[in-house]
Amino acid sequence: MLQKLHAEEKVIVGGDMRADSPGHSAKFGSYTMMDLKNNKVVDLQLVQSNEVGGSYHMELEGLKRSLELLKERGVTLDCIVTDRHLQIQKFLRESSITQFFDVWHIEKGISKQLEKAAKKKDCEKLRGWVKSIRNHIYWTAATSTTGPERVAKWTSILNHVQDIHSHDDPLFPKCLHPLRIAQYQWMAAGYVANLMDLIFDQVFVDPAPFTQELLKIPIPEDLCSQYERPDREEVISGYATRFNLAAV
Repeated sequence: MLQKLHAEEKVIVGGDMRADSPGHSAKFGSYTMMDLKNNKVVDLQLVQSNEVGGSYHMELEGLKRSLELLKERGVTLDCIVTDRHLQIQKFLRESSITQFFDVWHIEKGISKQLEKAAKKKDCEKLRGWVKSIRNHIYWTAATSTTGPERVAKWTSILNHVQDIHSHDDPLFPKCLHPLRIAQYQWMAAGYVANLMDLIFDQVFVDPAPFTQELLKIPIPEDLCSQYERPDREEVISGYATRFNLAAV
């Protein structure tokens, strides 16, 4: 697989870590690197927390090891897609490696904030829009080809929830859905002001300098979901074996 990647001019990879327990108490983590054009695992690194001074540092170490392997094999990276781990953002920025955040993690973060906001007093209407906004995130990423187009489509949701379907931005002048006859719980301006803060804080206001675009890359199925989560040190050898078999 690495030989094939070496022959390509530029490669787009994605990386993420799966730990043996949630939170910051994990002892072992498996960092998986994938070629996103072909949805193939190209590397897997097993990291122990006592190697790196704690579980929080395991993901960065796994990434470094995978990138070093790709470098040794002569693989030229175009960019890498990861979650929004702050250590990884800093490392990739200082290494001059272009980073993009995957859509799933962005949607997950926004959905949590929407659900939290919907529980506040007088914000019940927002709950009915959570699913639509979540779908709008994926639709924006999947149907756009440039950064400005993504911004225009994404921010159009602020008009849409008010029953306004024509927009000032020429890159996305109107909604593409058919005229709806059914009555929806459209939002008033007060709702939209709060929603605007949430949308921009979660997507656009970020310290990483590479967030002006979101690449249209298919999100692969979780390759680790078929395996049970280990919860004891004694099963570490089996844990590593299963992931190595998946990588093969």
